[in-house]
Amino acid sequence: MWIADEALNAPLPSEWTEHHDSADRVFYYNVQTHASSWTHPLEQLHRDTYKSIVSFRSGDLSKEEQVSQLEKLRRKCEDAEKDAHKELQAWTEHQDDQGQTFYYNRELQRSVWTDPRPARCHTLYLQMKAL
Repeated sequence: MWIADEALNAPLPSEWTEHHDSADRVFYYNVQTHASSWTHPLEQLHRDTYKSIVSFRSGDLSKEEQVSQLEKLRRKCEDAEKDAHKELQAWTEHQDDQGQTFYYNRELQRSVWTDPRPARCHTLYLQMKAL
């Protein structure tokens, strides 16, 4: 149930915006690719996390295989944490002449209106909690 709760409260990645159609249904729009979607952009991440946990708990792996798989996942989380810290430090918050907040990544030389840090932190948190 915790994965479902996380999915329902997941922040949007910075390139996505939430909208409502004429029937008041929620949809998502990617400002970079101009793609629209009825599902939250991070939904598949939550589905994959759930499948991984179910697969791990299914009992199909020996204790040695479970230990090995957990060690691989732990190393993957450590690498993801290092990458996230580096990425998060590159983003800074600014305000334009009208006082509207935007975010700038000095490494990518890219600015966005939506803070990209919460979605990145959420992704890392999900990995760590699953572990």
